[in-house]
Amino acid sequence: MSAGRSDAEIMAERMAVVLEIGAANGARQRAQARLGGAQIDLMRLEDAGPEYLAAAQARDAAARAALAEAAARIEALDGRLAALDRELAAVVRG
Repeated sequence: MSAGRSDAEIMAERMAVVLEIGAANGARQRAQARLGGAQIDLMRLEDAGPEYLAAAQARDAAARAALAEAAARIEALDGRLAALDRELAAVVRG
């Protein structure tokens, strides 16, 4: 946090963070959809050859990694948003 920022400056940064959270939520939803598709593939390919199952397992692992990355990004952004809210409250209180 920078000392002496105006409430308008803080609000502008806050809006940018809110937009980033929205984008990260979109990424999380896409990863969740990919994970669901990969899990369906795993169930469908259980009796297929090992090469097909390995590809489905790789898609499942990639989707899980993307989901974890998106969740971590959202958590970090939520923390940044909370810090901005505290900074804004301090400026408004004077």
